Amino acid sequence: MITRKRLLQLMLGGSVFALSGCGGGGGGSGGTTPTPANPSTGTSLSFVDSSGIWKWRASSAEVALFGVNYCLPSAAAYRAMKASGASLTQTIKQDVAHFKRLGLDAIRLCFWGDWENSTLTGELIVNEHLTLLDFLVAEATSAGIYMLLSPIATYDANWPDNMSAPKAGFQSAFDRSVMGTDPNALKATTTYLDQLLKRINSITGKTYAAEPNIIAIEPVNEPWHHSNDVAGSIKYINALADAVRKAGSDRPVFHNLTQDMGMANPIRESTAEGATYAWYPTRLALGTEVETNGLLLVDTYPQFKDPRVSTKAKLVYEFDAAMSSVNYMFPAMARTFREGGAQWATMFTYDAWPIAAGNLEYTDHFLNLAYTPQKAISLMIAAQAFRTLPRGQSYGQYPASMSFGNTRVDDRLNLAEWRTDDTLIYTSDTVTTVSSPANLTKVIGCGSSAYADYDGLGAYFLEKLTDGAWRLEVYPDALMIDNPFDESMSKRPVSRVVWRQRNLRLSVPNLGPNFAFEKIDSVGTPGTASGGAFTVTPGVYLLRRDGSIAKPAANASYFAPPSENGAVSVVHRAPRPIRPGEIWTPEVAVVGATDPERVWIDIVWGGTGQIELTKGKGFTWSGSFNTSALPNGTVYYRVNVRVGGVTTAYPAAPSSYYTAVDKADAITLFESSRDWEKILTPTGNWADWGKVSVIWSGSTASSIFIDGTNVLYETGQDATCQFSWQGPVDLKEMAAGAFTKLNIDARSASGSPGKATVILLERDGLAWGKTLVLDTTIKTYTIALNDLVQAQAAMLPRAYPNAIAPAFLRPPENASSRTRVAVDNLIGVQVSIGTRFMSGGDATAMVEFKKVTLSV
Repeated sequence: MITRKRLLQLMLGGSVFALSGCGGGGGGSGGTTPTPANPSTGTSLSFVDSSGIWKWRASSAEVALFGVNYCLPSAAAYRAMKASGASLTQTIKQDVAHFKRLGLDAIRLCFWGDWENSTLTGELIVNEHLTLLDFLVAEATSAGIYMLLSPIATYDANWPDNMSAPKAGFQSAFDRSVMGTDPNALKATTTYLDQLLKRINSITGKTYAAEPNIIAIEPVNEPWHHSNDVAGSIKYINALADAVRKAGSDRPVFHNLTQDMGMANPIRESTAEGATYAWYPTRLALGTEVETNGLLLVDTYPQFKDPRVSTKAKLVYEFDAAMSSVNYMFPAMARTFREGGAQWATMFTYDAWPIAAGNLEYTDHFLNLAYTPQKAISLMIAAQAFRTLPRGQSYGQYPASMSFGNTRVDDRLNLAEWRTDDTLIYTSDTVTTVSSPANLTKVIGCGSSAYADYDGLGAYFLEKLTDGAWRLEVYPDALMIDNPFDESMSKRPVSRVVWRQRNLRLSVPNLGPNFAFEKIDSVGTPGTASGGAFTVTPGVYLLRRDGSIAKPAANASYFAPPSENGAVSVVHRAPRPIRPGEIWTPEVAVVGATDPERVWIDIVWGGTGQIELTKGKGFTWSGSFNTSALPNGTVYYRVNVRVGGVTTAYPAAPSSYYTAVDKADAITLFESSRDWEKILTPTGNWADWGKVSVIWSGSTASSIFIDGTNVLYETGQDATCQFSWQGPVDLKEMAAGAFTKLNIDARSASGSPGKATVILLERDGLAWGKTLVLDTTIKTYTIALNDLVQAQAAMLPRAYPNAIAPAFLRPPENASSRTRVAVDNLIGVQVSIGTRFMSGGDATAMVEFKKVTLSV
């Protein structure tokens, strides 16, 4: 739910003031922790005990639920769905089936009823938004999924595409900042809560207060906090909780904490049973992929350990590795949630399938089983980990924290996997095996494993039904064809789903090599595998070791989005850099209704040559080229695709080319004109905002400007920016001894010479830096790599919400034994000014830099 718009709202209106208390329930700023209003007897399926542990009423076992936010009934998702022409109720049914397929057991019902389902004074309005919510509650309950009801969103439901529309609902009658202090606003809020909870669901026939699978209520999403007014804040929280209970609900009530950690005392003294947390460790609103080793960002979440709320249950209402397409982050975040004691976590947000191709809901976030299959399987693994990891257990620091319980994550392999005696779930190609192959019952994943050699690009689910009989569910291919995090709202496709026939070879002991197969979700011709190999198309198959095995009952229900067989899409990432004499192995993905007849590369400037590409797995074409004949400079080239006898060159725009830097003696780590969009900054609090900006020369990013004049030096903050990449810079021969110098083109922009620090960051968080004295004109400053010393790197990007304090990367445990930067292990470069390296008086107030290189 958090976007660039929200960040601006918070920045422009997020100050905390001490205001008078609001009306509502009692409470005070001191005294003992109140007894929870939800005792261990009642109609709710769960309760929170006196020590703050959330438990199931029937068994007293601890609650541990994991899933997604789902917003289809209201706001932007609703409007996009209406524009798509798809059935909203049918989509809900299909998406909920996919939640079940992924093993999710939690949905946060994020609902904009305060804008779309109420009068100015809070009376409930019944319309399609509400009947869709009815339907979603009924479907989730039928699927055995539990829900957190969050019925007041506070942020404008018209954002981002409908801002000129008339405002409605009680939220539109008041500024967000007075919702907890204006008696009329509070009256409208409690009226709405009362009438919503007393409403009878048109599908289930139960009131919302009595819906069994709505097991918790968060009355207000991210309310405007007034933490300096402790007594008033307590009264506001209690007023919300009282409204819920007077409407007949004994579900635990949760209140937001991480928008302002100063709310810990009011929440502790209130009658709410729990506190809610959010976590976006890769920040928000960058507009493009965050490229770094994300595992360095998620080892710990200190806010969970605040002793002031130790007797309150912990619920993560929103989380995501926003603007990141990697496959390993969700399980690592689930691990940290459990270490901190969280008992519920819901990712924000799952994209309804008809609008997922364009990521039309919230562009910082992108998740759908069909359109982002590897991330969806990663979430499935995270759910398994969250439910099984003990609450409160620590798993150490990266890289030791890559293995926890039955789960392993690996940033180098872009892999997450879940492994038990009989189950393997994985996101990317792996060779991992279960410990008891003869007992294998389940293999789920994307790509190939020890049990399935698969050339498709969608997820598959292989599950044992009985001895010698298995059910196989295959999803269509999916490929990212454009930046899914672009906030331009251009509504262009960013991911394509294509139904293709693919090759699958199974090595499952219980099936044998020559099993019988037949498609059961649609009409298909039965067949027999040869050596475990056969061809598949999206759908459901019944596999039997031999035809004599009786056909067991198998669920034939299946849904996947239709194939998108439009124009050809070409996906290619140019190398940075290549070197003369190196064997360059370019890869190109070509997506269309059919495979092309031919794909090749023409070098059109900076050299000559043609590279013929060969079809590989999925949509990939690859080739090789010896760069010995290339000059020492920049190479321009185009990709040619021939389909149906017609050749098209890419990039398609006239006079557009892919470029590759070809250098014998240097490598450019950062160049402002090329890399400015990928700069990571500390954006996230008032002092940070505006520290880093781009200096333009026409339409070219000439340099990066760091303004440290608003840095609070007395608190140890600094102004830092970082450029990083997903893996080592694409140079296979980048051995530790290949380069000896670090160069930066920079100047002091404060009118007099000053200091700045340049840092090289390794994958495990070890940083190497040196402080330079900069003149007032741009110069190239050269540092011998042997002169770099271990330094403290800022943790960038800074996590959101703002209440999460700025942090620094912890050096790895073996740092003391490392004597020189490992160039082949680099993932980023930072430029910093601040008191970590120098006194405030010596620090440069402003610095401008253009380029960072390594040279021999």
